[in-house]
Amino acid sequence: MKTRSHVPLTRPHALRLPQGRRHHLPRTSQQMRHSGTHVERGGMKPGDLIVINNDGNWGHVGLYVGNNTMIHAPRPGKTVATTSLAGYWEKYDWDARRIL
Repeated sequence: MKTRSHVPLTRPHALRLPQGRRHHLPRTSQQMRHSGTHVERGGMKPGDLIVINNDGNWGHVGLYVGNNTMIHAPRPGKTVATTSLAGYWEKYDWDARRIL
């Protein structure tokens, strides 16, 4: 049996929604930054994307889960984690996006 250790992400990601609907997300963080509609930090709701400019290229994306917290993959080799948006993340520019 032949297996692949790496499959390139060339198609958009899809969010599965109730009643079998889907919404496609772009593959890159730069493209995600222009999806949906802009949301002010104080108006974020669980499920909003947070695109963060921590590398000068808007290269990090988290998912807002409420209570000033996001879930994200910190970097390759680390596990997905929830983290506060206070402190470390406050020093970067954000663009919160409501996709749905």
